[in-house]
Amino acid sequence: MTLRVHVHRYTAALVDNYVLILTSNSHEKNAVNTVLKHRARADIGLAHRGCSFGVLGGRLVLHVTGDSGVSKDLSVARIATGILCSPHLPRPAMTLLAGFCWGNPAQLAVETVVVSPLVLSLNVQHAQGDAMVPVLNRKTSAVRIEDALMADLRQRLGSAGPSVAAGPLASMETLYKSDGLRDRLVAAWPEILGGEMEAFGFVADNQPWLVVKSASDAGGSDFSQEFQTKAAAKAAQTLEPLLGALESHDQLAVTRPHEQIDWLRDVLSGDAVEFDARGVASDAMADTIEHELGQDIEYKLRRYAASSDYDEKFVQRLVDAILEIIYNAVRHGGANRARVSFDTTRLVIEDDAKAFDIRQLQGQHGGAIAVQSLLGAFEPDGRLRLTTGRSKTLSGNKYVFDLPRVSAALQEARVKCAITVNGSTIGRPYGSPEVFNFDPVCETLYYDATRVRMTSRRIALAAGLRPLLVNHKVYVGCRSQEDAEFFRDELASVASDNLVVFVDAKLPPPR
Repeated sequence: MTLRVHVHRYTAALVDNYVLILTSNSHEKNAVNTVLKHRARADIGLAHRGCSFGVLGGRLVLHVTGDSGVSKDLSVARIATGILCSPHLPRPAMTLLAGFCWGNPAQLAVETVVVSPLVLSLNVQHAQGDAMVPVLNRKTSAVRIEDALMADLRQRLGSAGPSVAAGPLASMETLYKSDGLRDRLVAAWPEILGGEMEAFGFVADNQPWLVVKSASDAGGSDFSQEFQTKAAAKAAQTLEPLLGALESHDQLAVTRPHEQIDWLRDVLSGDAVEFDARGVASDAMADTIEHELGQDIEYKLRRYAASSDYDEKFVQRLVDAILEIIYNAVRHGGANRARVSFDTTRLVIEDDAKAFDIRQLQGQHGGAIAVQSLLGAFEPDGRLRLTTGRSKTLSGNKYVFDLPRVSAALQEARVKCAITVNGSTIGRPYGSPEVFNFDPVCETLYYDATRVRMTSRRIALAAGLRPLLVNHKVYVGCRSQEDAEFFRDELASVASDNLVVFVDAKLPPPR
């Protein structure tokens, strides 16, 4: 994970537009990190035990780990309060406290995942005679977990997924491993499904949060850390289907379109987009490919729209063909996995389906129309070349789309419209108008950043490039993927279709 996402830079785009997932130990942290896709380090300006940014179920996710309970300086409850109350960090659309808990043996089997919108805070105790009696403080989420939503969640998880239950959890900074103490607690509040140690420290009434924890033990003499890793994994496995169910039942808003959201997804996914059909219901397959996969692929395809040879119509036809090819591979070829890789002058589709040549698609079905329309419009004049074969990576089909004129467009920018820096201005701000030299008639510019070695120079260069992106398309060629990620991150605030950052070694040498 070389990329680092500075979350505060994306506040306008992310406010009420991402999911915050909180964990309180290494078992829970590792389990959530396993299910997150395209994970990168995240900077939130607060101390923590782990902080990353990624994608889950097509949604942007900030995952933060702290210590258990609330009394420690780095407790996850204190970190959560810092995030939720910060004027500099975006407010999440949903907060999920994920991991493991103890289960009420009268209500819950071990390893069942509890989805709780109601926390019974019992951390405060009052003395009554010779006994200390917990004082109940109920915390109710704004999220409604109804029977229909839970039925949807169970269907999404499938028969092989974890068992799930909805109901209240007790929360207090007490580690339960005594049958007697646990029995007294559940006798006083028999409705609780179990208990945990963090939620009471930060959840509030009428705010969008859920506790999603799997029972690792029964909170009594059977206490053991043996099942904590497995329980944490089951809770993490539930998160993506839960987000889908919440959205379907209007408990979680659809991701709000924003240019920086597209930019973040593009940067996080790198030079490839992958699709795994396992776990996606057959009746939801087309929607998932259309909305989740299609959004990422379409954004990446814009990097090829560098000239009139590859305009927006080309992007529309190509994304249509790619999605139809993947859908056809899953629906008719038995594919479980597909991958689309994006290079400077080509893109490659691979799957694990049975052998099939997409040129053989015929008729008036969607796949045949999309592929034949693409090939008919762009193959005869040499703007596109299709090569088919077998994938060594996925042991299925491989379709290579070469885009030779992308190279020509970039070469023209490199030779005729390269940005240079006046040597006499070294030491002055890069953003000064006289620092950059380029032909004023050029609408598309190229800057060779492969020779920039100092971080301070890269920062200054990025500052100078920002105003150019308003009226110019700018290609930035970098010496490594790490440098490319640096420029993407630095220019995120003005990211648009006018910016293409890439590793220049992928380009053919100038003739």
